[in-house]
Amino acid sequence: MVSELDTLAGGLLDIVVIEFQQRPTQHRRRLLMMQAFPFTSNAIVRRVKDARLDLLTDTRSRRGRRYDLQALAWTLLLSMSVGARGLRQAEDLTRSLPPGIRRVTGIWRRISDTKLRDTLFMLDYDELRCCLHRMVKAEARRGNLKPTRLPLSVVAIDGKEFHTNSQLDHPFVMKVQPDGDRQPYGRLRVHRAHLISADAAVCLDQLPIEGHTNEAGTIFDTVHEVIGTWGHTGLCDVLAMDAGNCNLATASLIDGRGKGYLMRLKQNQGTIWNFAQTHLASLGLEEALRVEVERSKGVEVERRVYRLELHSGVHTWNHARQLVRIQTLRFKTDENGVRVQVGEEGNRYWISNLGHKQFDEAAWLTMCRQYWRIENEGNWTADTAWDEDGRNAWATGASEVLLVGLLRMMALTLVAVLRRKAQRRQGGRAPTWKQCQREVFAALRVGFERPLATH
Repeated sequence: MVSELDTLAGGLLDIVVIEFQQRPTQHRRRLLMMQAFPFTSNAIVRRVKDARLDLLTDTRSRRGRRYDLQALAWTLLLSMSVGARGLRQAEDLTRSLPPGIRRVTGIWRRISDTKLRDTLFMLDYDELRCCLHRMVKAEARRGNLKPTRLPLSVVAIDGKEFHTNSQLDHPFVMKVQPDGDRQPYGRLRVHRAHLISADAAVCLDQLPIEGHTNEAGTIFDTVHEVIGTWGHTGLCDVLAMDAGNCNLATASLIDGRGKGYLMRLKQNQGTIWNFAQTHLASLGLEEALRVEVERSKGVEVERRVYRLELHSGVHTWNHARQLVRIQTLRFKTDENGVRVQVGEEGNRYWISNLGHKQFDEAAWLTMCRQYWRIENEGNWTADTAWDEDGRNAWATGASEVLLVGLLRMMALTLVAVLRRKAQRRQGGRAPTWKQCQREVFAALRVGFERPLATH
């Protein structure tokens, strides 16, 4: 009988599993080599062990501990890593794990979806955050999070929203009353911090936003927490954020802690925005300090950098050292060979406390593309590959939705590192996130080729 999780994994994976079950000994190595090399059971289990799930507090009474809490947490995280759509598919995963995986994880028998749901009710959010922190710090010690794409380690912070129909009185839920006779619902919002300067855009943290305020109202506390956790690790030299999170108090906090900031400007910044418009908006191609042309699908994308140095700050932003405008134009060549502009001109304005020698024009052009990794390899990926914005088959309560979001970021971090390793080994494009989930599932079903390394 084929489980829901087998169907999810796809036809190729089913062939691997069936052939392995038919001839488990003589063809073990050949079947393992069908996987992309980084996606091995050893690599996956080692990274889950980095989280130290054994440190989670078990609040159950002694009579209610039929299943070890660590095994339950392993099940949740491994199920999320293979892209399980809900707790029923997480239960399916526990049915067919090989002996080697069971021995390491402690998942000795099938665990029901009801028991897994109960586990979500008793996990502590801050303890699970610490598990994510330990995973990322272990990857940093392995040298997998060096700033290969930017001259400094840059952390991007952005908001993410979930919906819930229960616990509308929860402190992190903003109650929404739709027009007409529709039932009210709740909005759960979090700040997520992603490392965008390394090959793998891992998630560093997820912090809830109070229900009575918005992103701008909590960004100061979020930045304080991120710097407190990551400021000494070498992974947080610079913090980047969009215009909704740009304000003087947060910028002063970052500068006061010895870190750099890259903040996008829009009209809501008032005086600073007008100052940037006055000095940068009228500049043309001749004044551009650097021009970069990228060709894609018959369209030339031209980006130009204009910069204004601020030796003593601007207005009350005494620590600001650069105002930057990045202009984006798109061109096509018509049938007469004439280069014609298509689409609208794009202009993005940024303010920073970094000097020109620390962050030059080339770095700005790279950063304007890398910044979107928090969406393309973070929030958007969580939606498309993990169905984060779909139906809540994992949880409906506010506290549990936050925990599931954090588990999803732990799974994304694990898969992101192995995905980039696979790309480097194959020497081409990175495999899709769905392919990576299938590889993780295949590795867990096949088991270990050799005993797990202890170091």
